[in-house]
Amino acid sequence: MATLKAKQRNKLSKGTFALPSKRKYPIPDIAHARSALSYAARSDTEGEYSTVRAAVTKKFPQLAGGKGASSGKKPAKKSARKRTKLQPYRK
Repeated sequence: MATLKAKQRNKLSKGTFALPSKRKYPIPDIAHARSALSYAARSDTEGEYSTVRAAVTKKFPQLAGGKGASSGKKPAKKSARKRTKLQPYRK
């Protein structure tokens, strides 16, 4: 992810931020959107995270599904074989 310098960040429009009123969490591309979700998850308020998540989902729908959503592949089917129990190690 490219680092935004202060000059570049100041040039961004309000619509580029997940929280435009505070100009927090810039999401000009998908890499910044993933970072915004990560940082917002660490925030103290649940409302802030849900607002950021909604903004990111609106701009980048491929991030909406969570883990594995951006790959475009279907989840693998479970195998019909039974798993075997692990045997204890013997010398």
